[in-house]
Amino acid sequence: MMMLRGILPVTLTVVVLSSAVQRPVGAQRSDSTRAGVKRDSDPVSAMRPAALTRPVHADAPSRVVRVVHDGLIGAGIGAATGLMAAFILVNQSNVTDHSEDGLAFFILGVDGGLLGLIVGAIVGLFRGP
Repeated sequence: MMMLRGILPVTLTVVVLSSAVQRPVGAQRSDSTRAGVKRDSDPVSAMRPAALTRPVHADAPSRVVRVVHDGLIGAGIGAATGLMAAFILVNQSNVTDHSEDGLAFFILGVDGGLLGLIVGAIVGLFRGP
């Protein structure tokens, strides 16, 4: 149990920080690089119209996608915060009976996730175009 107490805060910190990083779609690699085979792209013909050779940018995400995305990020942050709060509360010096520690972790984790989901959805609703 002592080892878990040392690893848990570090693990939660890494999870929270890594979930906040958003990578662009251009960072994804094609399937051929995973298989170890390089695929040569076909050269663009001079007869091909210019409209087909320009890069196409993805449309801005819709409001629903933005609200759901921010809500899920908020839920993750809220659940991690609730678990950290439960960890602090059950390890106080005045707590002597640890028979219901799991219940505290469950309740505070779920409540934190729900509160984070609501706050994140509200932020996504009013954020940007």
